[in-house]
Parts: sequence; C-alpha cells; structure tokens
Amino acid sequence: MRADDVSGIRRVGFVVNVQKGRSAELTASLTAILRKRGIEFFCEAENAEMLGMPGAGADSFQSADLCVVLGGDGTMLRASRILGNSEVPLLGIHLGSLGFLMENMADEAKAALDSALTGDIEVTPRLRLRVRVFSGFEDERVSPEPRYDVLALNEATVSRGLLSRIIELKTCIDGFPVTCYRADGVIISSPTGSTGYSLSAGGPILAPSLDAIAVTPICPHTLAQRPLVIPGGSHIELTLLPGSSEVILSIDGQQSCPLEAFDRIRIEAAATRTLIVRNRNVDFFSILRSRLGWGGGRR
Repeated sequence: MRADDVSGIRRVGFVVNVQKGRSAELTASLTAILRKRGIEFFCEAENAEMLGMPGAGADSFQSADLCVVLGGDGTMLRASRILGNSEVPLLGIHLGSLGFLMENMADEAKAALDSALTGDIEVTPRLRLRVRVFSGFEDERVSPEPRYDVLALNEATVSRGLLSRIIELKTCIDGFPVTCYRADGVIISSPTGSTGYSLSAGGPILAPSLDAIAVTPICPHTLAQRPLVIPGGSHIELTLLPGSSEVILSIDGQQSCPLEAFDRIRIEAAATRTLIVRNRNVDFFSILRSRLGWGGGRR
C-alpha cells in the first residue's frame, strides 16, 4: 500500500511479542474490532495458537494492507524484516520499556486502529539500508555477486568477536577513500537507527525524516576518527583488512554474517522505505524526552 493510500484496509497482519505482558489480551481486543468489520487478520505462524488467530507466512504479510505491531523496537524491526521490500504501513503499539519506534501506548491502541481503518492517519517513510557482502581477494578482485544481501531499518554493524583483536576497516564513500578505522567496529545507521546502538557508541541523533546516514566508529584507537553524517544517496564500502578473526556483520541486532579478510561490505539506501503510522499527539522530540529522561524544567 502506498504512503498516500491508507483507506480500504481488508487484510491486517499482527506481529506480536508474546512475552510482553498484556500482549495476548490487547491483541484479542484489536482483533475483535476487525472481526466486527469483516476484516481478515492473521499473525506469525509460531504465535497462532497462543494468540488464537490464523497463522501466516511472509507472503501474507507482504500483501497485507496494514501490519499491527505489539511490543518494543525489536518487534518493529522484526516486522520490517518480514515485510521485505513491501511498503505495508506499520502501526506500532508500545509494550516495551525503552523504544523510539512505537508511538502509540497500549491505552491508545484501539483508537489508533480505528483511525487506521477509517483512513484518518499519517504515514511517514523511514530510510532503510541495503547491505551486501562481496567476497574479496588479496589482489583486489571482488566476487561479482554478493553472498549476503539484506535490508536494515536500524543499522549494519561490523564488529569483532569476543576473542578477536582490533579490526581494521578501509572505508570509502562514493568511491573516495575516507579513512582506515582501527577500532572495535563500525556502525552504519539510518536516522531511525541513530537512537540505537549508534547512540550508545557516541553517534549523533538524527531526526527520522532526514535523508542521511551516520557512520560511527566503535572505540576507535585514535580520537581523530569521529562520527560522520553523510547524504542518504551516498554509497559506503568497508573492506576488512587481514589480521582479525571472528569478525561479524550484524543487521539490526537480529541477523548476522561472518566476515573474512578482504570482504567488502557495501551499504546504501534501499529502494523502498519502511512506512510508520504516526501518532499525531506525539513528536520526535517528545519521544526523546520521554525515552532518554531529558528534563524540561527551568534552572
């Protein structure tokens, strides 16, 4: 469904963190609304019995009109992964303790769903990253096809394993050499992911509407290597130099790919976006104040 076409909802998928308290109860109340309206609904197959609704695979989610997500940010990231390249709007209901993607609280869930069903919502696109790994060789040859090709909503992180030494990553942006990071790793994050692992590593907070990408080194061995913010249209290439073992590429903290010496990791904005249903009663900065505990009183 397009960002400007939010009416006519007939099929709704549910991605639910069933470990969260009230998740089953709240899901039941939302599906009751859909049942009364004659709208088809389903959930992930592994949760079907617990939630008492039909289970479905990724194909069903990718052809849905709306995806309701109950949980925390990790659940939203899982939902985005399930949807793949399909731009199905995600309606997030916050059941976690800390999160930036879920704009609706549990007591707002019914009203948020009603608004979605009547088309009275705003949908905002979030930049995603396309991450590919190409096998490289010492003579600078590179395999023509990637051995790993995946989308990330938050970030792609290259980091060392528990027993690995410092890693070296030659970094180019748009074909131009930038630096060789000697660090515990490097985080390439979208604006959405800038409040995640990148923030913990000292990276900048980016407003989610920005068309930009953040490059944040993890514990670099020189203070001169600072986080970068680059245009969303840029192409980033990281080349893993020899001398490190147990180096891992992690995607949104949910998928991983082991890396070998001379591998090249190419990262760019994906062709499609993740669509998030907005809560008009909150804004990005109110979420920051709430989640990060920023005070607003006078001095």
